[in-house]
Amino acid sequence: MPTWPAILPQSVEAEGFTQKKADNVIRSTQGVGPAKTRRRTTAATQPFTFRLTLTATQKAALISFHTTDLKDGALSFTWVDHLNGGAATCKFTDQPSWSKKDGWWIVTCNMEVLP
Repeated sequence: MPTWPAILPQSVEAEGFTQKKADNVIRSTQGVGPAKTRRRTTAATQPFTFRLTLTATQKAALISFHTTDLKDGALSFTWVDHLNGGAATCKFTDQPSWSKKDGWWIVTCNMEVLP
């Protein structure tokens, strides 16, 4: 399994970092009374969004990692769980996006921690 590249920051910026559990409940409305609910799966993902400030070399490394190693984001990889510091299996849920500011690349990524 691929691993998050060492050339990239190993922690995310606090500003812009959000993480939550995926909605893991199916709700079925009824003709009368409260909705019926049930758990969708015992293995829910935890989506998260973050920003990184990168040099041009780091941005190129991220794009190469995403495109080549992860097959355009189709594969998962090993990184750190940013809530507890342990190892985590992660996967991109969207393509990274970036903008340039003061000579730096501001990259936004959407991922999920897999169960």
